[in-house]
Amino acid sequence: MKKTPPIGHLFTVLGLVAASHFITTEASATVQIQIRALARGINITNCQTCHAGSAGRERSSDLKPNYLSAYLLDPSGLSRLKNLINGCPSGQVINPTTFLCAAATLNPKTVNGSVGARASGAARTDVYEVSCGTGTSSLRVSVRDNAPVRTPIVSIQATKEAASSALSQDRIDGDRIFSRPVTLAGGSGIYNMRVNKSATAEIGAETYTARFACINAAGVQTNTSNAVIKQNQ
Repeated sequence: MKKTPPIGHLFTVLGLVAASHFITTEASATVQIQIRALARGINITNCQTCHAGSAGRERSSDLKPNYLSAYLLDPSGLSRLKNLINGCPSGQVINPTTFLCAAATLNPKTVNGSVGARASGAARTDVYEVSCGTGTSSLRVSVRDNAPVRTPIVSIQATKEAASSALSQDRIDGDRIFSRPVTLAGGSGIYNMRVNKSATAEIGAETYTARFACINAAGVQTNTSNAVIKQNQ
């Protein structure tokens, strides 16, 4: 005689079937999204690019941080997911809320000083030390020759050990515009920032403002110390 299975056993079987269907449906949806992502140039190697779960059992609950939010902001075009996975173009950063790429903005530090002797027109150089944190690619520097207007040319240069950047000169004195920025790609660590005054017949010191920022390979500012004066001429 065939026995009827207990009602509790029946509910267990139904639960397993439903769970299996849910997992299969989610996994299938994941594969479909992966196919669309690859067609849009997103750098996905497998489902584990976006999921923390085991292969074949992916579900929305095990998506890596921010991936679901980026997907839901543009589920058809997948543009936000692409920014998150592929990264932004050089010089741009991703907004952590909208996942849109935008130009990287720097918040450079500044230091004010004067270079030269009050009773001499000889060339002089002030030297500052700047420390750039982990992840730094280069130090970017520029200088502004402040009023009053004088004959000498004020310039700036970054150095690190034997390496040096190009020289950046501010040839228009007192206009409150900084010179063209120059960079030295020396990685993280200690840099020197050299502010120079050219030799002229006109005596007296030149006042200036030096501007500097440590940046990474994407153009995003990294940890930048204050400038510490090492040579004051």
